[in-house]
Amino acid sequence: MRNAFEVPNPGELVLTGRVPDGHDILFSLSLGDDPERWDFGETVLFTATISSPGGVEKASLAKVLTAEHHAAGWLPVRMPVEATGGDQVEISFRFKPDDGPGATGSCLVSVPAIAPRERRAGKPNVIVYLVDALRADHLGCYGYGRATSPMIDAFSQEAVVFEKAYSTSSWTLPALSSIFTGLEPDVHQVIHFSSMLEDKFTTLAELLQENGWTTWQIVAHPFAFMPESNLTQGFDGGAYLDWGRPAAVATAADLNESIFPWIEAHKTEPFFLYVHTNDVHSPYKPPGEYATMFDPDYSGPITGDIPYFGDGWSNLPDRDIEHVKSLYDGLIRFTDTEFGKVLTKLEELGLYDNTMVVFLADHGEAMWDHPGDADIALGWDHGKTLYDEVLRIPLIVKYPDGRFAGTRIASPVSQIDLFPSIADALGLTAPGDLPGTAFADLENDESGTKLFHHLENYVSTDKAGFLHRIYAVRDGGYKYILRVSPRVEQMLFDLGSDPREEVNLAEENPWLAARFRTEIEDRYLRRGFYLRFVSPTHQRLSVRGMITTDGEFRDVMPMTLEHEDAVTVSANRQRIKFALAEEYWEDTVFFRVEPDDARLFLDSTVTGVRGPKRLRLGSWELKAGSLLFGLPANAREFTGFNVRIPSLLYALEPELYLYRLGGETEPPRREGYESGARDIVPREEVERKMQQFRAMGYI
Repeated sequence: MRNAFEVPNPGELVLTGRVPDGHDILFSLSLGDDPERWDFGETVLFTATISSPGGVEKASLAKVLTAEHHAAGWLPVRMPVEATGGDQVEISFRFKPDDGPGATGSCLVSVPAIAPRERRAGKPNVIVYLVDALRADHLGCYGYGRATSPMIDAFSQEAVVFEKAYSTSSWTLPALSSIFTGLEPDVHQVIHFSSMLEDKFTTLAELLQENGWTTWQIVAHPFAFMPESNLTQGFDGGAYLDWGRPAAVATAADLNESIFPWIEAHKTEPFFLYVHTNDVHSPYKPPGEYATMFDPDYSGPITGDIPYFGDGWSNLPDRDIEHVKSLYDGLIRFTDTEFGKVLTKLEELGLYDNTMVVFLADHGEAMWDHPGDADIALGWDHGKTLYDEVLRIPLIVKYPDGRFAGTRIASPVSQIDLFPSIADALGLTAPGDLPGTAFADLENDESGTKLFHHLENYVSTDKAGFLHRIYAVRDGGYKYILRVSPRVEQMLFDLGSDPREEVNLAEENPWLAARFRTEIEDRYLRRGFYLRFVSPTHQRLSVRGMITTDGEFRDVMPMTLEHEDAVTVSANRQRIKFALAEEYWEDTVFFRVEPDDARLFLDSTVTGVRGPKRLRLGSWELKAGSLLFGLPANAREFTGFNVRIPSLLYALEPELYLYRLGGETEPPRREGYESGARDIVPREEVERKMQQFRAMGYI
């Protein structure tokens, strides 16, 4: 039995009492005594205010409650109170249901109690809660019509909503690496699913770990946890929940079974917890009631299993497409419910107010917004294009003690802004070379700052393999996309009048397209030598060799190496040794040589056979500002991005490329790299992860 007061509807409940300095007021809320019955509209706004006799506000609280809150039972609330000097105060409770035919229920408040304020180390907790493949425009707080996100919507009213937040890429691994490091993909170079983050980069977890936070991750996606990616830097530990069954992906409910006891065990110390849910990611198979929640009358053949091969859902009737979207929305609602339980647990433990909660996605999902790319991209998926349906993400940040609650920011922001923003909120100094901007320093300007996006991703089907290389920049209300593989094209969109990116203005405004193209070339161009190894897919051939020079090597930098590759430079800088094991990607090493006319000598073997079957050497001086992405057999000169890459990526025989990109020499963005041998991941572990990737549709 719990003693409680009823808050009148409409009206208010006013209580009086004394709150000693250094104490908080504790009470619980309930919206009726029947957890199965919801007597209100969509939401209920509950407010509590504590005032001195002179009307000076000492504390206030506003919470948006939903049916999910009601089903959870009594909700504990802790209100910190500003010093009152022991004077008597008034506590006023109000609640306002949404207008609607059922808005007749009552609200109960338990008899308030007074408790000493908890003494902690003074450091707020941080939880980064990431929902894989979640589109911002499928949430209510971003304007979606379906009720996919009542808990997230309620949370957003206690937080800061970034209306135009974007990913650095359109698939998980490069985007996640940008979140962890605050760097763009062309800098951290984790751009293929077998890429590894170098130890030289400082991660967010490392910064917090060094400053006294306990760091942990609980994830349902292998990228964040697998040793091959090296994204575990700075984490004291964690849990990747697949139970040793590669095809099984843990749900958000499964993650909560690990999250709740971990938070409870660490509630007396400052912690950083990274959570990565995978429910919204394909395949789209919502559990239980969520499978029919938004399309109960569907009777067609779509089950949510993904046909990565064949036509890849490219010719689905409109009715089936709508059902796929309904399944996707059902998964969002399921995740929303489980996220709400995390917030409730924080409130129960008295940690909510002192915890910075960041809710975001790594990327979005295409959902057939651009069906014209069906020849090279699956219409529903991600990681194949750089349109905004796969780049725009939700980003909702609740600051400790409710700072900035209810604010909406229109300025465009990127995932690279998250690292400096969390550091700034915690009073820490982020690495000085981070390009992002702390949220507190933003001006609420819709045009905002310039953002770049990068995609390099291999996609295989039963018909062909495609290497997607795409670059994009948004600036001043415009967005420019340059695709260089598997076909060459440029697109220019006026996002103000064409937010769905349907009208290509590149031919109509060639001068503006040329300006953006030059910006992309200036950003991503590295002039110097490239050594690239490509072999027939899945033959797992390897090349070993050495390049020597009578000059000196500079800026030696692996660009697309995998976990079994190694590059070393001799002490006199006249010899580069390389061992490249072709797994699923081409391997590339960049270097410069001084002086420019120094001679080069190459010696190599491929899987024990001296020299590859085809060795392509090139030393062509190219026009300044050009960028090379491949070397067709009959090529002699390239201008800009006018390089055709065969759409069929499979090599018929091993090929080793050594070519020079000429023009004015400038160092790459990652200077001073001298590589050592990488740790070798056991073959059986690699195979297990490959099974996981296949189950998730990556390969």
